[in-house]
Amino acid sequence: MKIERFQTTSVPRGTISTNIPEEEEEEEEEEEEEEEEEEEEEEEEEEEEEEEEDGKQDEEEEDEKERIRNMKSRRKMSRSRKRRKRRIMRRKTWEKRMRSKRKRGRRWRKRRRRRGWGGNNLYFVNCSIE
Repeated sequence: MKIERFQTTSVPRGTISTNIPEEEEEEEEEEEEEEEEEEEEEEEEEEEEEEEEDGKQDEEEEDEKERIRNMKSRRKMSRSRKRRKRRIMRRKTWEKRMRSKRKRGRRWRKRRRRRGWGGNNLYFVNCSIE
């Protein structure tokens, strides 16, 4: 009887109970394990962050190398490629010029009026010639 009374959790104020029930011991052990797991997770996160920073630095270095390579290749472009590029650019600008000329022209305006230039630009739709 005395032992059972001693094992209960309610202890008078002035006394210190060394006989803690098994449930509380298990809870304390679980809490300690959880704390250890949290510490391990934090350490892993820190390691991952360090690895990410290292990876970023490596990527930046590779990007710089690629940029340098691209600059060199641009400098080394052969004359034929340069000529070809220039010709293409010239053709593009000429086509743009002709398009703008055509749009300014009187015939083009008539044609647009006749055909009812649809789409978003409904400016000439109602001006059909009969």
